[in-house]
Amino acid sequence: MQKLRAAAEAVREGGRIGAAMLRDARVVREKANEDIVTEGDLAVEKHVVERLRRMFPDDGIDSEEMGAERTGADDVWVLDPIDGTKYYARDVPLWTVSLGLRRGGAGVGGIVYSPPLDRMWFAAAGRGATLNGQPIRCSDQADLSAAFLCVQIPGASFPDDELDWAGRKLFDLVRRSLRVRVLGVGALDLCLCAAGAFDACINLGGPWKPCDVAAGWVIASEAGAEVIQLERRVVVAPPALCDPILDALGLQRP
Repeated sequence: MQKLRAAAEAVREGGRIGAAMLRDARVVREKANEDIVTEGDLAVEKHVVERLRRMFPDDGIDSEEMGAERTGADDVWVLDPIDGTKYYARDVPLWTVSLGLRRGGAGVGGIVYSPPLDRMWFAAAGRGATLNGQPIRCSDQADLSAAFLCVQIPGASFPDDELDWAGRKLFDLVRRSLRVRVLGVGALDLCLCAAGAFDACINLGGPWKPCDVAAGWVIASEAGAEVIQLERRVVVAPPALCDPILDALGLQRP
């Protein structure tokens, strides 16, 4: 826990660096799936990675832009310096700094910080999840027709058959639930679900990468949500709501 607390301060510092650069952070390059990298991404990453190296020199680091080092170590930090870079580049306050900790390949810690909201979600395996130091729990909703859903959808670069499937299932969820919203920021989606703001978080095949969700999955799980992964399709919800969602999607538990 103390190790995660120290890392959380590095994440908070990195987030503030990104926020200070916001209006002047130019796009550095474009990546696959319409992703972009800004100067802010690189500055946040540099700060957090350097702090982790100093504090935990024997640990591995897997960071979105710099890549991986010492991934055979017992403890490996998984960093997304800015999750929601497209929002960041347009000054939309829906971006976070996300840092997960894996031990022996399993997620044991998660830290997600939203500089625009000054909110930090935090979890350690077996210790529960918090938001700005206060315990959080996922929703207890069991009725899909009353559920407020956050959904991730694939983009135009995905194959037509995947887009068609996701489009059909999106409208099925719209018809069967109270409301559906699409934010498109994996770490934030999961943390809002963990805190009960959304009743469930559903990825219909959108481009979540390990660095996007390494922290959020731990936070959601520690808040009581069940995480079900079916290849790129993911359902994160209160246990009682998972089966109704899977039924609506025509999917079965693994």
